[in-house]
Amino acid sequence: MKIIKRSGSEDVFDSAKIVAAVQKANESVIDYEKLDNNQIQEIADNVEVACENMKRSPSVEEIQDMVENQLMNHRAFNVARNYITYRYKRALVFASAEF
Repeated sequence: MKIIKRSGSEDVFDSAKIVAAVQKANESVIDYEKLDNNQIQEIADNVEVACENMKRSPSVEEIQDMVENQLMNHRAFNVARNYITYRYKRALVFASAEF
């Protein structure tokens, strides 16, 4: 399966990138709010299945929206907040690299 990057180029879908991003957001919350590794993997798996069901290449932004929704479904609101902040910063880095 392919994805459409911010630059418009295609790349191979890699659920490990979802796991890594959620783990980074997860590390920044207090212990009792943290997701366990099984929950994080479940989020990545659910997003992968949703992308496969789209029957087209999803964009990075669409995948990130799915991750946010999965985090909310797990009631991991602070993890979601940190993930959204990380996502915003990454978008800024990409935007500034275009100039």
